[in-house]
Amino acid sequence: MFGLQKQANAQLVAPTLPQQFLAAATPLSTINDDITVNCDMLSTANGLPIRAIVWDDGSEGNSGLGIGMVHLYVQDYAGHTYKYDFQGAHADVVLGDDPSNPGVNYYVAIAHVDGSYHQAVRYFFLSGVGTSGFTATPTGLPQSLGSASNNPLFDSEALPHIDITPDLPTPGGLPLMHRFIATFEDNGSIYYAAGDVTGGSLSMPVFVANGKQPDVSCETDIVTGDRYANIVYLSPTTSNVNLMLTRVALSTGASSVSVLDINNSNQRAFFLPRIESMNLLNPANPGVEWQVVSSVVDYPAGNWAIYGYNNIAGKRLLSSYFSTSSVDGKASAVAAGPGRTMGNFIGNTQYTTGFFPRQVQKLYSRSVDAFTGIETKPCYQINNSTVYDAPTYTEADAAKSLALSNCSNSGRFTLSVWYDGNQNMFQKLSTSNTVQFKTTSVEDVANGESGKPYPNPAIDYIHLSEKGNYKIYDMQGRLIINGENKGAMETIDVHKLPAGTYMLRLQTESGNDSYTFVKQ
Repeated sequence: MFGLQKQANAQLVAPTLPQQFLAAATPLSTINDDITVNCDMLSTANGLPIRAIVWDDGSEGNSGLGIGMVHLYVQDYAGHTYKYDFQGAHADVVLGDDPSNPGVNYYVAIAHVDGSYHQAVRYFFLSGVGTSGFTATPTGLPQSLGSASNNPLFDSEALPHIDITPDLPTPGGLPLMHRFIATFEDNGSIYYAAGDVTGGSLSMPVFVANGKQPDVSCETDIVTGDRYANIVYLSPTTSNVNLMLTRVALSTGASSVSVLDINNSNQRAFFLPRIESMNLLNPANPGVEWQVVSSVVDYPAGNWAIYGYNNIAGKRLLSSYFSTSSVDGKASAVAAGPGRTMGNFIGNTQYTTGFFPRQVQKLYSRSVDAFTGIETKPCYQINNSTVYDAPTYTEADAAKSLALSNCSNSGRFTLSVWYDGNQNMFQKLSTSNTVQFKTTSVEDVANGESGKPYPNPAIDYIHLSEKGNYKIYDMQGRLIINGENKGAMETIDVHKLPAGTYMLRLQTESGNDSYTFVKQ
């Protein structure tokens, strides 16, 4: 299931969109680190996004500074914003529909550590979407997830996470998003609890495994309607740290466990593994079901890197493009983009991974193909300005400083939010017609690279200037043609293909490339 595969260094592409200053961030400590960032998005009825962003002031309980504030920022599709602050730390957020009035009102659920060091979920009602009266109003009482563990709170400890699971989409419509799963660690044990963004009662916590730093992604089978939670976490052993994945069938409670490949005894998953799934799973065309990213440290050299893991391609090094001798990538992040592929079905579109190579003071994202599990080239720079690299900006803190999201119910857009290490929060929203991120598989075109197919658009034949094995897929991920390209004089016959857009995967001696072409 898992295997390390060779990957070529990737081209870097500079930002094409301006970043937007979000807010000043004031850490509790005079050291400008330890800020946790998370975000979520939904497509509204008009196809435009509504977003929710949370960050904190850090947590310095061990030094007597206590817990600061969680900051909730919401923005509707018309640009109206609202901000709400409450005491807490280490927040994660989901946006959900109001089941009684979908497309008009929305809810926000925030998993966090409260002022008493309890892990809890807090709820907000969003009204006036698209109007100047857009607001976020607290609703109900915060609900406790677990006991007052990890007190005093510090760095990467006690990081509850939350993800939303969809109902099946109505014909021609978007899936209703309102039920969530929250994961948390309580004194070295991993639990999950189920709830609804509208409030009500949380389920009793369910034990998953012994471990720490869990994250969760949810999905629903479009055939059966069964819901699943995929929970990734670190499971310490006497000699190492294993990266674990537990899949839970929420209807029955049945679970299965996988140990993700960490290569050898000198490498270990270390900080904040993150996971995303496609939300709506089509068993007939599953593609890459889930994508995990994690910071990994190599002893005794002490070099850090960001690795990706998924159920098809196994383990893949994401940050190899900029350094092979001194890898130093820390801020792992991942977003999943479900998209409409056939009629009323929602199928796999893409995964966007993000990471922070501190030594070059930039943030990058890249796409993971939803059918093959292979990273596409190039890497896209997120930030336009410098990300500060103070010596005190530690690995654990850097790993929390970047968040990515696609619209959970449509796969449209890509939102990046980051903390720059110098008391500033930034955000950037990429639409589907930009090249800031690879927001859909249709746009995975590596412009300027010599191997791309030509002519494009094509009528009868295409040529590839690089030797290698190729596979051509339609936009539903079905393999249409495969073969070997032996040189620039070779042609690939495509005249029998129906008119439309196709994806070509080319495996060469230097790595794997992804292109799209149009058949007229």
